[in-house]
Amino acid sequence: MSLLDHFSPLDELIQLIYQGSSRFVLLSHVDLSRDEPAWRVRMGLAREGLWWQGRWTEGDVLEKTGNKATPEVLEAFAERLAETVIKGDLQIEDYRPNDAASNQAIKLTIGQSVKKPLHMPLKKMEPKDAAKFAADQFSAVSLLGAILPDGTNSIALPPADSPPSPKPPVSTQSLPICTHYVCVSSAKYEIRLP
Repeated sequence: MSLLDHFSPLDELIQLIYQGSSRFVLLSHVDLSRDEPAWRVRMGLAREGLWWQGRWTEGDVLEKTGNKATPEVLEAFAERLAETVIKGDLQIEDYRPNDAASNQAIKLTIGQSVKKPLHMPLKKMEPKDAAKFAADQFSAVSLLGAILPDGTNSIALPPADSPPSPKPPVSTQSLPICTHYVCVSSAKYEIRLP
């Protein structure tokens, strides 16, 4: 069992980050399938087609939580990280909009408003890898919203005779739609998607 099994709250999170005139999208994934499990983050820059990636391995997590972190400590740490991502308390450092050559590596600051924020270095992805990654993501999103020829959604729906699910509350501050772990939010709204 990997200590990153406790990081499920960080799996499949999406967050928009507005910084100046730049709009970044963060995609978070907990990868337990590789030889070295990791919390992986990919950061895309809208309108530029640029992507960066970074990760925290088990060693990186233990460096932040302490070598003898209990499962409860790891779960609480992952929950706080997920809450920070969902709230959008994030910042991109070392990005220079007018200097493409200097943007090979940037840094994600997690919890920018706290005394001791955490950081994840992100390296620029090669254009071919970035294009493949983006295409894979769009493919996955399109499958979620695909409509079959008979007019039904391809996602498993409840039986027609089941009572309708309650509508989420709507306010001027938030518009939550919650069905899984994926969250999209900005300063004005939050959306959770399957």
